[in-house]
Amino acid sequence: MCKIDVQSAELNVLKGMTKTIIDIDVFVIEYSLTETLQGSALLHDIIAFMAIYNFVIYDVVKTGRRPLDTDLDELDFVFVQKNSIFCSDKRWDK
Repeated sequence: MCKIDVQSAELNVLKGMTKTIIDIDVFVIEYSLTETLQGSALLHDIIAFMAIYNFVIYDVVKTGRRPLDTDLDELDFVFVQKNSIFCSDKRWDK
């Protein structure tokens, strides 16, 4: 498992670890909805990058609100391999 929380530099970290991504089963990546740093990656950029390595969003495990106005701002996304055991059961109900 790998947790990435680097204040808008998530995509840079991921690009720097391309040789080890396939060795990791689960990623928890914090993402801010507010572009506080100019040029930071957008959510669709991170999702697209993870898809190259066959990862999909599995869950959202944490949310955070912006102190300025209490708007939703931070989310911790869980990414897993598309073919992992976590994604094996496609049923909606029992």
